[in-house]
Amino acid sequence: MSRQQQVIRAACLWFLCVFAYRTQAVCTTQDGKLSEGISVDIPHYVADFLLIRRKGDHPDIGHMSFPSTTVTLFKPIFQKAFLHKVLDLHNDIKHMRVWSGSRYVTLMDMCYRQTNVSKKCVTPSLLQYYQGVHKNIDKLKMDDYHFYIEADYLDHFLSCARNPAAANDGTRLNMSCISTYNEPVPAPTVLCGYTGDQFHRSTHLILTYIFRDPKLSKTSRKWQKGLMRMVKSAISQGMDIHVYESGSGYTRGPLKL
Repeated sequence: MSRQQQVIRAACLWFLCVFAYRTQAVCTTQDGKLSEGISVDIPHYVADFLLIRRKGDHPDIGHMSFPSTTVTLFKPIFQKAFLHKVLDLHNDIKHMRVWSGSRYVTLMDMCYRQTNVSKKCVTPSLLQYYQGVHKNIDKLKMDDYHFYIEADYLDHFLSCARNPAAANDGTRLNMSCISTYNEPVPAPTVLCGYTGDQFHRSTHLILTYIFRDPKLSKTSRKWQKGLMRMVKSAISQGMDIHVYESGSGYTRGPLKL
């Protein structure tokens, strides 16, 4: 095992131990029909998982990492405009206000937080490689003569997928891979539909929202219903989304929108 593989393995194992969080997802597309399976083990917590792909038939995205002339083919979910759209959905979910009977509540009122590390909600997703910021997705580094793109959001993704614990991605962007809640995000927990370690061939993104309570309270249920309404609206805007609810010993889904 190489030094780099050892670092990645250590980072991922550390992440899983800290959060006692394990997820495996399988997504495949056959004859235009979606086949999904997801299993989760989150002791003492409940989570909602959004499995997201682009609607329709889209070509792969060709990308060359400077100075190589080899073309890497990314699946359609990695289109920049689509990632921006998913980030908009995540931000809408994060700021969504739901009336609980006596007051409005948001995700911050019920989400899981590793308080000794960060006060922010633990929300694993590919977007965390960009710290959930639109301008980070748009960042690119040109060569000195402005002829070639030396690094962009796809180079950053490839680097972070290999080493999610990196404070510097090692590209000319010099961006961090660490999440907004100050933890690494292993690629297998936020992507599915790939083979081996070919994360750029993933067919689906996974957004995760973890609740603090082991059994969803009435307030959490009301927030979840608000989430469903928001997902239903997003589906009408070019996204194919299925939602799963999972906790210790059970998995429900896809939930009815």
